[in-house]
Amino acid sequence: MPVLYMPEIQRMDPRIYDPPEKYLLFSLSALTCFRMSGHSLGAEDSPEFWDQAGHFLLNDCLDVRKQYDLYENISLNTVVSSMFLVSSFFETNQSIKAWVYLREALTFA
Repeated sequence: MPVLYMPEIQRMDPRIYDPPEKYLLFSLSALTCFRMSGHSLGAEDSPEFWDQAGHFLLNDCLDVRKQYDLYENISLNTVVSSMFLVSSFFETNQSIKAWVYLREALTFA
């Protein structure tokens, strides 16, 4: 998994990326943070920072997603981002949301 540095992501010029690219970047970053927290490995002393960063990025991802018409602008970035959301929600034991985004990703594909 790539390690993305959250403060650097926040400093990026928001005009550089269009919404699907932001959606992809934030969903990948959230998944990376959740993986680093160790929840999926059953780690007892998982770092709180990674969990907080993951939730922050996940919320940013969902906010970016609301900014554009997702169904009119389906692209590979949209499909991959939805799959990253599936994994992120699975990592945080939110299986119902994970199933919703999985169904969406499969429909888009």
